[in-house]
Amino acid sequence: MLTDQDFENLKKMISIKRNKDYFDKQFYANDMTSFRNYFEAVNNYDDRLALIERWLIRKEDEYKARVVLPPANLAKADQEIYEKLDRPMRKARESLAARLLIADEYGNAIDKKYSDLTSRELHTLTENLCLRLYLFNYQYPAFVP
Repeated sequence: MLTDQDFENLKKMISIKRNKDYFDKQFYANDMTSFRNYFEAVNNYDDRLALIERWLIRKEDEYKARVVLPPANLAKADQEIYEKLDRPMRKARESLAARLLIADEYGNAIDKKYSDLTSRELHTLTENLCLRLYLFNYQYPAFVP
């Protein structure tokens, strides 16, 4: 796992040529908050370095594309915006995912909420989705929580 010192070193690397002018200062604090949130979220994964690298590339592209200041309702960290946009859809995705699993391996009907599904049932659901990835252009569907 990466340490807080690793985070600080990465933050210093990201901060080169950043936070120098008024325009960038409007984004910098939110970008660092986004990075901290993302760092903490992916730090437990085996491929955390690759995930952090992808975040850095995305953020660099975003930085280069900025031409106007964000409106007040969007001047937030990535995670805050995502949670606000995701909140109404999460329940619908969980309901849809629970309905995708209509029977267990013995043919018994399953009528449960997503939060009540067992590990085995979630495994069966995922296995069934993976067999049908061609329906999703071989991309694991984002609607599955």
